[in-house]
Amino acid sequence: ARPCGAAVALVLVGALALHTFSTPRNPSHLRQNMGLRRVLRPMRRFVRCFADSAQAQGVDVKQGLESVNTRMKAACEASGTKTELVAVSKTKPVELLKNAYDAGQRAFGENYAQEIIEKAPQMPADTEWHFIGALQSNKVNPLVKGVPNLKAVHTVHTEKVARKLATACAAVNRTSLDVYIQVDTSGEASKSGVQPGEGLLKLAEMVNSGEDPFDRLNFVGLMTIGAPGDIGAFDKLKAAREEVVSHLGLADDSLK
Repeated sequence: ARPCGAAVALVLVGALALHTFSTPRNPSHLRQNMGLRRVLRPMRRFVRCFADSAQAQGVDVKQGLESVNTRMKAACEASGTKTELVAVSKTKPVELLKNAYDAGQRAFGENYAQEIIEKAPQMPADTEWHFIGALQSNKVNPLVKGVPNLKAVHTVHTEKVARKLATACAAVNRTSLDVYIQVDTSGEASKSGVQPGEGLLKLAEMVNSGEDPFDRLNFVGLMTIGAPGDIGAFDKLKAAREEVVSHLGLADDSLK
């Protein structure tokens, strides 16, 4: 269980490009708190400048991580949100991942099944892998089998994918895999996710049922990728989380 409002921030290794939304404790506070805005805006400027110069000047991953962690800490203190950092390593060479690992980073996110399968054996065993891309059902078995230290899948959006994940875990005798249900808060055709409401509640019931084979899945929260600049995605995700918590009879602080 995590405190209410716990969130996951995804940051691109190398370019350090912040690219997804997570659930704040109080979305309206995010809009109103100018102190928090002063924290986040310099962070965005840093991200853009770092990304623009990364190719030409080389990537100082340690410095980048320290800067992001400092800004995250300040933002969390201002907003009352607890956040964990996942370094998104898609398309990045393993050398950069190892630099981030040596600087203390343990959680890494990948978008493509084949890429994470290839990278996982090249990194230390205590690396925590997070799959954050669109997951096709035919990629589930290779992903679960090929990445023994897969920590979480953030993009469960259909009953078919949930069932495939649970069955794949059973096939390799894996007892637990963290999963997030992806919620569509933008309505964009390019974005995956289940709509808030009946569809979301039905999927949450399945994932959280504890029945075989879903007892292999650990339902930890919701995820969304909002439309660019749409801060209202926070409100929609928070409302969806509250509805799921109420529907399932869970403790208020039990889902991210």
